[in-house]
Amino acid sequence: MKLQIAGQPHLTWLSAVHGGETWPEILRALKEHALPIKQRVSPGAPVGLGLRLGAVAAEQLAVPDEMAAFRAWLEEHALYVFTLHGATFGALRGKQDVYLPDWLDEARLFYTERLASLLAALLPSGMPSLTGSISTVPGALRSRLRTTSDVEALVERLVRLAASLHRLWEESGRIVVAALEPEPCCLLDNASDTVGFFENHLFSRGAIRRLLQVSGCNRATAEPILRRHLGVCVDAAHAAAGWEEPRKVVGAMLHAGIQVAKVQLGVCAEVSASSWEGALDALRTLADDRRPVQVVEQRSSRTTRHADVSELVDRARTEGAGRVYRARVHLPPSAERHDDVIRATTPQLLTLTRWLGTVAATQHLEVEVDARYLTTEGMAAELEWTRAALSG
Repeated sequence: MKLQIAGQPHLTWLSAVHGGETWPEILRALKEHALPIKQRVSPGAPVGLGLRLGAVAAEQLAVPDEMAAFRAWLEEHALYVFTLHGATFGALRGKQDVYLPDWLDEARLFYTERLASLLAALLPSGMPSLTGSISTVPGALRSRLRTTSDVEALVERLVRLAASLHRLWEESGRIVVAALEPEPCCLLDNASDTVGFFENHLFSRGAIRRLLQVSGCNRATAEPILRRHLGVCVDAAHAAAGWEEPRKVVGAMLHAGIQVAKVQLGVCAEVSASSWEGALDALRTLADDRRPVQVVEQRSSRTTRHADVSELVDRARTEGAGRVYRARVHLPPSAERHDDVIRATTPQLLTLTRWLGTVAATQHLEVEVDARYLTTEGMAAELEWTRAALSG
């Protein structure tokens, strides 16, 4: 739904909360959940959707008859699609697969190009100036990057993606932005990493030379193409998990001239207990069998990153107290206290939403909550809470 605040951004929620891997499963979930949410939060005006499409669902939706039927369904119910979640490729065999294939793999490029083609077809014709965004993995896990040639390889794929998105714009007239989503323990971990990566790699002379080779554009338009089609998705929960202020992260991107294609409005979990045993017990409840839950601990203003809750729990048995932990989960934003030990980083989110209400930082806002913490009615309530927080 389009908000009457600075920049008139579009607010939605991430459909991954409803589940589904195949396109029929996703469409069934939308019919069951998205329609009642729309009826509650915006019965008289169109509502945008943030779709999570894995590789299987994307391939199935690309069938012309499926696309035509979905577009007709969207129009019938005053819904539209403007952003896709393209970070999670598909059903996972194990936690280690959550980022795979990453930008070291050609399959990630092919998948993202398919998503872009789908999104260009789904963007509403009645909103010709509305861009599309696709959130994607922040390069790769740090543990996957062993040499500088690994970084060069993923940069090369992202440059080729920019060339592909430029061609799509020329053919369709619609702009689609690939939005790298920083996350703890990844190549793009924090604001400093992200700014450095864009300035030193994606917008570098080498990237421009490579774009000239693969796109046929001229030197004057090369850097604008990279800046138009490659940006960031700032996840407020990820930023807070890394002990950064989400508002400052968004501000750092804008100051560096990096396009903020999407801001995900969410909160992570902060764990502090009177004993370290109590803190670890709380952290265990946040663990996820499907994907790693990164934890960043802070002690005396120094932070230490852990790739998963299990790693921290095993190591911390022999260590003392005095630490505060933040875990990369997405709790309901409106509930500042989850239980006696676990808080949500709601104050940090409210600082961000108050600022976003006055600054045209992005066109795309998306509420993200993990499915295990929310019902359909709960998602509608979180959207209403977020809309009120943005409106000040």
